[in-house]
Amino acid sequence: MSLTHKFLNFVVKKLNALQGKGWGSSTTRQEVSQILKKLPTPEVVVDVGGNKGDWTAAILEACKPKAAYVLEPATSNQKILTDRFRSEKNVYIVPYALSNCDGTAALYSDSDGSGLASLHQRQLDHLNIPHEKIEEVNTIRFKTLLEQYSIQKINILKLDIEGHELMVLKAIDDTSRNQIDLIQFEFGGCNIDSRTYFRDFWYLLHDNFVFYRITPTGLTAIPKYRVGDEVFTTTNYVCVNRAIDGR
Repeated sequence: MSLTHKFLNFVVKKLNALQGKGWGSSTTRQEVSQILKKLPTPEVVVDVGGNKGDWTAAILEACKPKAAYVLEPATSNQKILTDRFRSEKNVYIVPYALSNCDGTAALYSDSDGSGLASLHQRQLDHLNIPHEKIEEVNTIRFKTLLEQYSIQKINILKLDIEGHELMVLKAIDDTSRNQIDLIQFEFGGCNIDSRTYFRDFWYLLHDNFVFYRITPTGLTAIPKYRVGDEVFTTTNYVCVNRAIDGR
């Protein structure tokens, strides 16, 4: 690759990052900070794909929700979460993968506790990362989650489940979806493996939610879908219920 092409690739990467495209790795505190500008006093938060608990820890540090539910299917991470939040009486560790059915499924990963763990087996040979470790985990539907934990309303629903986000959202009925004030979801390379597109999220949610992209300078509204939004590097989106957004 010539120096000119390297320079142009560098510029494109930086410009995309300023728009939040591909900026979503290791930005947990920024994500929480920007979400709370839209919803500063959430009472009930649900962290789906809690991994080791960094997002929940950031929420607890920034505000005081009455209840935080952390869904994490990997056994090794469940122990880490239990130890980490042992003194937090308002944090509930939910040992399930949120999905479209109640039952069991294969959780694929490259190692125990990996942030790459997914209900979809990813092909990462180009990165020399095997994704062949399998753990059988329990799955739970959104409706069952609400019933089992007596949740009436969710202020913030955070989804970081490596390509499985759309399947979860499609399985939520309209009534339950309208009881959610704000949805944060991650989009990236894992959506190549699950064969899902940003357009799918847009058509599913835009009638009832206002879309924003999380960027280094704040939330950027996305008033309509554009093909240029299909960027398969880690990007975080916020969808705010139109009933509270005011746009």
